[in-house]
Amino acid sequence: AVAATIERTSYDSLDGPVDLGGAVGEIAGFPSFGPTLNPAATGPKPDLAAPGSVVITALSGTSIVPGTQRVGELYRAIAGTSMATPFVTGAAALLLEARPDASREELKSALLSGAQTVEASDPRFGAGRLDVQGSLSFWGELDGGCRSVPGWAPWVLLLLVGLRRRR
Repeated sequence: AVAATIERTSYDSLDGPVDLGGAVGEIAGFPSFGPTLNPAATGPKPDLAAPGSVVITALSGTSIVPGTQRVGELYRAIAGTSMATPFVTGAAALLLEARPDASREELKSALLSGAQTVEASDPRFGAGRLDVQGSLSFWGELDGGCRSVPGWAPWVLLLLVGLRRRR
């Protein structure tokens, strides 16, 4: 399970500035902290924390979103553990790029062991804040994943996404 941290407290929407309060780096007010159905098997919840409030994401061309959530014509502000989970998934993908033969248990261990701990070991953060570099360091992979992707590849992807949106 993933807890969501606050990454920004305000943003400019199409309807004007939106101030959400809270403090950057703190746990958002909406995550579930457990218990799980079988805490003996799963351990305490959450496992770790990742950015989840407020995340600026791409907006589907068919989405109907209130003006207060729209950040420009192509983006929206959204919050939730459903926003934090993709950050962990992306981190897992980078770790698997560095070590493709890693088991599920090794991957989870690297994610949790590499997490940035918080002061006073606050259990709401689980093992701590997601830290890809820390997880790679735990494995001794300091240069990190994506070595097989050329430096120009992300720009081509952005260009293709932009061209598709114009249709």
